Amino acid sequence: RGQFKAASERYRTIGGVSFDGAHSGATADHADFAIGSKCTVFGWCNCATPGASGSIIGQFDTATSNRAWLVQVNTSGKMVVLTSADGSSTAAQVKNYASSITIGDSRFHSFAFTFDAGLLRLYVDGGEDGAVTKTGDGASAITIFDSTAVVNIGCNRNGADVNLYTGILDECRFYKTVKTPVQIMAMHQLGRP
Repeated sequence: RGQFKAASERYRTIGGVSFDGAHSGATADHADFAIGSKCTVFGWCNCATPGASGSIIGQFDTATSNRAWLVQVNTSGKMVVLTSADGSSTAAQVKNYASSITIGDSRFHSFAFTFDAGLLRLYVDGGEDGAVTKTGDGASAITIFDSTAVVNIGCNRNGADVNLYTGILDECRFYKTVKTPVQIMAMHQLGRP
């Protein structure tokens, strides 16, 4: 339950993990999560409290400038993906995209993002969101920082666990390749185990 399990190019949580929004999240060692310029993150979430924000999964420690990538749900129930090319929050180094599709509605949704040499794409329920809001789209953000921060599930770090998630996460997967839209739709259509 809730551990990362190695399998060739991917890592995934196994079994649904519940987070109550009041206690710490789970962590995985950072060593296997050096992304560079290509990756896919995919998973299932059920945000239990509509209107509540929280960090779903990421390698993102703001206290030590170890920002790499982060998937969140915001107070509008939208998925937000943040990336940093150098670990900082400098505008030229950061991407900050929000989906136009709600995932924070007490139902299960698949979520994904792909990163390909600076091209960030967001997916909800298997489909690419073509109407994302880009509040940060740094011109220098063509790689993702090789952070030494742990991968957090259900929170992010600012010296301590913050932005705690309330809900269930399942089958969170990390790939060191860029999955195609067809492959992401196929993962979604397989459904939750």
